[in-house]
Formats: sequence, C-alpha cells, structure tokens
Amino acid sequence: MEFARFGRVVLGRSRATREQVDAAQGRMVAQYPITVGEIETLVASIAAQIARLPPDRLLQRGWWEYSAMIVGLGGRDASDSEKLAAARMVDYVQSVIVSVKPEQYADKVSEEDWAKLKADVETLFRRLTLDYQMCLTAHRRAQDPQLDMRLEEFRFRAETLWLNIRGKRYQLHERQALLDVLAPHSDVLSKLFGLDAAALATEFDKILTRLTHGLMDIATDMKQLHAKSMERLDELAAKHEELEFEALMAKVFEDPDLAARRDRFAGAMVGMDLFDVEKNTALPKALLDALSYSAGEDTEFFAPGEFAGWPLRIWPVMRRPFIRLNGSTYCFDIFSLFDSSVRRTAVHVPYAVAARRARVPAHFLQVEGRQRPGAVARGRRHFDLRRPPLCDRGEGRRLHVHIARERFRRTSCVPSHASPSTCPAREPVCRFLGKRPRSLDCRCRTQ
Repeated sequence: MEFARFGRVVLGRSRATREQVDAAQGRMVAQYPITVGEIETLVASIAAQIARLPPDRLLQRGWWEYSAMIVGLGGRDASDSEKLAAARMVDYVQSVIVSVKPEQYADKVSEEDWAKLKADVETLFRRLTLDYQMCLTAHRRAQDPQLDMRLEEFRFRAETLWLNIRGKRYQLHERQALLDVLAPHSDVLSKLFGLDAAALATEFDKILTRLTHGLMDIATDMKQLHAKSMERLDELAAKHEELEFEALMAKVFEDPDLAARRDRFAGAMVGMDLFDVEKNTALPKALLDALSYSAGEDTEFFAPGEFAGWPLRIWPVMRRPFIRLNGSTYCFDIFSLFDSSVRRTAVHVPYAVAARRARVPAHFLQVEGRQRPGAVARGRRHFDLRRPPLCDRGEGRRLHVHIARERFRRTSCVPSHASPSTCPAREPVCRFLGKRPRSLDCRCRTQ
C-alpha cells in the first residue's frame, strides 16, 4: 500500500496482485464473525458498566471533557478522532443510560471506571467504523459475487456518517432554521403546549447559548465573584482586625448578592445547573415530558434482534434529547436537541390538510424570498398528465411542474434556453412513471 497526502486529502494506492487481494478478502471473511462477537461483547460490557455508575456524574464529566477539547483548554490541540470519541461519551452514553435498567449506583465515578468505559466506547466506534465495515463488505461479496459495489459504497458511507457526524448546520443558524420549520404550525403548538413557534425557538436557543457560552459565562462569573469578594474582604478586615481569615470569609458571604453569586457559580461549575432545562428555560412540563427519557425507560435500543445496543440503530437521544434524572430534566447534547426536536415535536402536531395547504407554501415563499432577493413569486400551475407540460421562454421565468392528480409534487427550474431534448420539465414525470413515453416530450413555446 502507498499513501500520499495533499493538504487534507489523503490518496492511497494498492500494488497487491489479484492472488494477494483474494487472500486478504478471505481473511476478512473469516474475521467477520469474530469481529461481530467482539462488538457484541463491547456493547454488553458498556451496558453493564453504565448500569451501575451514577448517570449524572457520567454525563457531566463527559460534557466537560468534550467542551474542554473543543475550546482548547489545557494548551493542547485535540485531534479530530479524540473529539469524536469525547462526543460519543455524551450522546451514546446517554442513549445507553436510558435503555438499560439501572442497578445500585456507585457513589461516584472513579478514575478507573471512567478510563475503562471510555476505552470501551472508543474501541466500539473504531471497530464499527473500520474493522466491521471491511469484514462486512468481504462477507457480503462472498455471499453474493454479483454484489452491487456502488450500493455497498453507499451503505458504507451512510453508516460511517451515522456513527460519527452530528449537526446539520452552523449553530448560529439553528434558531432561525427551527423557527422556519415550526412557524406554519404556531397555532397548533400554542394549543398543545401553551407557546407559539417563536417562543419555542427562543427557549431552545437559551439551551444552545447555555451549553455553548456556558464556559465563558462561568469564567466571567468567577472573575466578578473574586473581585467583589476581595473588595468586601478588605473592607471587613479594616473594620474587624481581630477576626481570623475564616471568620472574615464567613462575613463576606453574609452579603446576599455575593452569596447568590457564589451559589450560581458553584451550581454551574460543580453542580448540574448548566444542564438543567427547567432552570434555564420556561418550557412547559408537557413538552419536557415529550422530549425526555428516564433511566431505563427506552425499550427499543436494546430490544432483541439485529444490532441490539449497537450505534447502528436509532439512538434514543435522537428521539428524545433530554434526560430526566433525580426529578430534574437535563440536556447535555445540543446536536441531538436541534436535529431531533422538530421530528419529535411533529408527533404532537396534527396536520390539518387545509391549514397545511394554506400556510406551508406561503411560508416557503417567504424563506425563498430571503434567500433570493428580487425573486418574483408566482402562483401554482397545474398540468394534466395527458398533456405535455409547457416550457416558459420568458426571460427570468421558471416553470413549476405539479403532478397534482397523482399527489406527487416536485419543482423543476427550466431555463429559457431549454431545448425539447434536454428540457428537465419532463424528468419528474418520467421518473414518477418509470419510463419516458413519447407523449410527454416537452414542446417549448411561448405562453
């Protein structure tokens, strides 16, 4: 094997002979059941460890380690693989916590416990991303010599992204993206949860701010607390020269403002206030319950069957991003919060056909108008499948092809220079029917 690196691009080339390739494929086929068994053992080990460790301390430490890597605390730049492993100690661990029945929790998470769990989680995802994928492809090719390798590559890419990649947009855009999706259903949200789409997006943005700016806020609070405490300490020392330092410090925090600052700093730095959804937002209890799991509540992730407990299943944190511990609701993973909140909230929003037809297209045009200044919005145009769609040759115009009779919708942008042989206006119809009948050929003409 030869590898060459060009910036962030790494190219590889194999000089192996056909016999050597076949021998390597044979070894991977033989290794496949062993790799699956090792993954099953790792999943069982992780579940057994998490079942006896205090979940709040696990997630708290996982979040702090991940955040420290992201902001570069400690003066060392963490690699991408280290950041991925640290992120899995938050989202995957939370998924396992809500999926396994808890045992008698230990008083704390020792260094040995944390090192063992972290090593197992890191090994699990490395095996699934590398060893398992190579052995699985070799196994599938041995089972089916005519295996479609393009489809196999798609499967590999999809599973690799599913295991390792989180987030769909820049965090700066999360609030607006959530508002754009929920705005057409604002009145339904108000009836169900007592707050409209704008208020819901604002409350979710508070969680995002708390979990992204929280470290800086803690540092600022610490500096202010130190400055005001030392100022107050100097004043008391001048008045009470006979008092010892401990007595002076006790008097310092008799000041209600300083005591409140101390408690707020301790709650965020040592306690769980940074992650407490009820303290940081005004979300209603009904919505919190709909977006929360308790420890051991989920029954699907470890349900008997293929991939039980494997990260290749849908993770519970992707369905409900909050976790309920000791009577409080916490959020540790902002990616799952925004990636899954729309999907989870949609379960509780009944889609009235008339309301959807009236509001969703209008809101879509508003979003498109922001992205394309100066665009002209035109009404719907319906075409009979028995007649060929028309191409509009007007300058700057576009044709919206709606196959309403089959309840199949798609938008095609037809440039003014489109020819009958290349006009994409017929492509949605042809793909829908699975063929290209001559009667559907486009005839470009002026409307």
